[in-house]
Amino acid sequence: MTYNEEPIRILAREVKQLRNKSIALIKVLWKRHDVEEATWEPKETMRKQYPNLFTDQEKRKSDLDRGKNKVFD
Repeated sequence: MTYNEEPIRILAREVKQLRNKSIALIKVLWKRHDVEEATWEPKETMRKQYPNLFTDQEKRKSDLDRGKNKVFD
């Protein structure tokens, strides 16, 4: 019996620094797996394969991280 793996949540984020570039990684919790079995995956690859994983909330957080939507006094 086989089944498709399906990501259900992003647990953590990290940027891996290589010599010439940085790679954004996300720790993914997969359906039918325990937290201990979560895996680190390239963020952009996951965004292309599973766009539903990146909700509006994720988009807003990303915008805030880039300095958009700042509130000024």
